[in-house]
Amino acid sequence: MSSGGSYIMLSSAGQFLLVFFGSFLVGAVIALIVSFILKLFRSGYNRINFEAATVTFGPWISYLVSEALSMSGIVSILFCGIFMARYTYPNLSNMTKEMVAKAYSVVAHSAEVLVFIFLGMGAFSFNLPYGKMGAGLFILAFLFINFGRAVNILVNS
Repeated sequence: MSSGGSYIMLSSAGQFLLVFFGSFLVGAVIALIVSFILKLFRSGYNRINFEAATVTFGPWISYLVSEALSMSGIVSILFCGIFMARYTYPNLSNMTKEMVAKAYSVVAHSAEVLVFIFLGMGAFSFNLPYGKMGAGLFILAFLFINFGRAVNILVNS
């Protein structure tokens, strides 16, 4: 490998590490700030609404800050969620824990339904080369998708 190729590889690795750890730092800091805010304001009239809004907007703010700094918003949300589960969750009231869990469950289910709707529409809306792919691809894909869902259901039930 030439010295130019080595430089490009090291530069790319350095840029990846910078983006990854920068996104990690943004997510962790936002989560710790949210946790501190919830610990600071332990009582109040609209405590449940405040907690729910803070827990909901914390990862979103983490995403926005990370994207504004040209970092990875997805990595930032991931680590924000990990830190919030560890440090923010104990500061929530039981009512907020239930409410946020149900709200996230609804959003997750809705997103899953939308993904499968778009995949189904994409299979029939675009001019794909079905003849080149063969019927075996679709049969195997269908079988593996259902196998994966069955394993997921068995493991999580």
